[in-house]
Amino acid sequence: MASPLTLNRDRLLYRAQFILGPRPVQVIPSSREISIANNVWLVVHSDLNTSQVVSGNKSLTLLGYILDPENVTASDSEIITALLPHLCSADPHTNSPQCTDRFGGRWILIANDGEQIRLFSDALGQRQICYTAPAVAGEVWCASDPGMLARLLHMEPDSAALEFVQAQLQAGRNEYWWPYDTSLYREIKFLNPNHYLLYAGAAPRRFWPSGKLTHLPIRRVVKDGARLIRELLAAAANRYALQIMMTAGWDSRLVLAASKEVSGNFSYLTFLRPGFTPETADVSVPRRLLQNLGKTLDILPLPEKMDEEFREIYMQNVAAAHEEWGLIAQALYQPGPQKKLRVSSTGSETVRQQLRPEEAGLTPEILTHYASAEGRPFAVAAFARWLADIPRDLPVGILDLFYWEQKCGNWMAVGQTEWDITGISNFSPYNCRALLAMLLSVNVEYCLPPLYELHTALIKELWPETLREPINPHKQLHREKPSVKSVAKHFLVRTHLLDYIPKSAIAFTKKFTP
Repeated sequence: MASPLTLNRDRLLYRAQFILGPRPVQVIPSSREISIANNVWLVVHSDLNTSQVVSGNKSLTLLGYILDPENVTASDSEIITALLPHLCSADPHTNSPQCTDRFGGRWILIANDGEQIRLFSDALGQRQICYTAPAVAGEVWCASDPGMLARLLHMEPDSAALEFVQAQLQAGRNEYWWPYDTSLYREIKFLNPNHYLLYAGAAPRRFWPSGKLTHLPIRRVVKDGARLIRELLAAAANRYALQIMMTAGWDSRLVLAASKEVSGNFSYLTFLRPGFTPETADVSVPRRLLQNLGKTLDILPLPEKMDEEFREIYMQNVAAAHEEWGLIAQALYQPGPQKKLRVSSTGSETVRQQLRPEEAGLTPEILTHYASAEGRPFAVAAFARWLADIPRDLPVGILDLFYWEQKCGNWMAVGQTEWDITGISNFSPYNCRALLAMLLSVNVEYCLPPLYELHTALIKELWPETLREPINPHKQLHREKPSVKSVAKHFLVRTHLLDYIPKSAIAFTKKFTP
């Protein structure tokens, strides 16, 4: 029988969250105040790591933690001190948020250049920013979640948003996500990844992608990508004890492989979900693999339901919080200071071609299908706005960007905000714009199932012994009867010869080969 939870309500309420506005407010019980500019104040929960550097009337403020793969021993303060002259320059040619492309972690940066204030987050938007739009009574407010702002500003839920949530839950979609910039409140929007928010006027601006991505051969991407993943993990291990979240899948296998040459305090964890047994693949496969590698897998059972007091705080911390995710949060919760940084594989699916085939003439209605919100007017209208925001010369697949900004930036990011109640933050090596752009620059055939050759090659480069156990044996795709085309494709992908064959020749072969 599980021991009863010990809950400190003041500590857990809005844990690791923030609110930014024209004056300090008493919304977060356990908090401190930081001045950003005249009449702009930041209030942060005491468990949210914060660093600030100031130079004259300029400042750069970090919420969360940031990692530099080129200097794995650099501290938060050292990194933002080096960034301040770039991000707080008034020169638009040098102050683009793209100067943070190589950095990992889970963070928000607030840059005050003395004239204007901008906010933006890590590559996948895993530390979320919401904001009032339009300004309420002439004031702009930002926060980590809409619920705090709604209570502060006495806002009521939007009827269309409520209808959307209720329809999703009735359809059994308990892990729905908010489409594009929407929230439970009409006046509160979410800032999507690859955008910054101009605080004055609450104006979002897209800064990536810009220009073209250079097509890269897979051998180069594997070499450079493996190094970048390993160094991001090393930077995290230099600061924290790490707990790698394991499943039977591709993404966690690659994270495990990246840890081979990284020194640090590692442990390994998987969940025993309701309905799982010790022989379920997501439990048995990583357990056998780690045993063969001389390591131990910790297995954490999830409760059947949340403790009532924990549930009450959990559901208040985030507007329209997900009950299902609360089971994970309660299992992870440990009173007291943070012990280990939770290492996940969030974002890897962005380059594993999750959404295929790519549609010609993509419409908002088609996007609702990919978001499991088929035909919902609320989602259709939101995705129409997202499509209108897409650059015409998009250098990546539009559905890859959709997965990046919508699935990762909304569904996964809300989950991380909900789990902040545990006092344990999340880290994913894939949460790095330079890494994602690099991995998206290879021939798409290397990213498709069932081979997933890019992931396979990265794992072989990092730690080939981690492939001794099968990946997702319970999800093996039905294999079609071999044909000339499938055999040829398998050979070209596995040998990486696609990089040396002209696209015209491939198109000709596809057209005339059965």
